[in-house]
Parts: sequence; structure tokens; C-alpha cells
Amino acid sequence: MSTNTSDSVVSFLDQTQLEGKAKGEVKVNLDQALQDMSKILPDEVLKAYGEKKDEDWDPIRFATYCHDCDRLVPPGIGKGIRGKMRAVCGVCNSKKITTGREEALRRFYGLEDPVPTTLNK
Repeated sequence: MSTNTSDSVVSFLDQTQLEGKAKGEVKVNLDQALQDMSKILPDEVLKAYGEKKDEDWDPIRFATYCHDCDRLVPPGIGKGIRGKMRAVCGVCNSKKITTGREEALRRFYGLEDPVPTTLNK
């Protein structure tokens, strides 16, 4: 890894590449560059995710939240612009809906008690 001392920038590029004066083929070791980048997850966590089987993951349930009904609702199908299909609330046909993971919607909109819907069946 080389360092540009004039700007105190640490980079995997050499000095000519940093200055924009590199000519011809630019040689970059991608494996080293990826290792030098800041990591979001530690190596132990990545290893644990790699070893976990698909059957071991908890299922993700998607849901639709209607802002007019103020609850989780079954999705409906409505007409959008130029006759294209558009997701709407299955109860009141409102376009003001949000779709996402059920647990995330419950947490974000403060729906602590499970609201009985057809999604829970």
C-alpha cells in the first residue's frame, strides 16, 4: 500500500496513479485493494454467515401497511398510470401504502399488538 505524503491520503494506488499521470495499463491488485478497504463486518461474522445453511435462517414475512387504515392489511391490485397494475390497500383501495418486512413495519409504525389480518393466517 502506498501513501501520498502531500495530501496524507492512504491508497492502494501508486504515486503516478494518484497524480493522474499513469500511462498505459494500470496495475491494481484487486484482492489487496478489497482487503485494504474498511470492513463493515468482522471476519468472524462473515465466516459465521458463510457457514449458516439456508434452512437455519428465520423466514422473512413481507407485509403491507396502509396509512389510511393505520394497520397491516392484505395487498390489493389497482390501476395505475396508463392502466399498469399498482399495489393498493386491499381494504380501502388507498394508494398510501408501504410494503416491507412485517417486523420492521411493526417497529417503525409502533404497531406493538398484532393486528388480525389475513397475513397472520
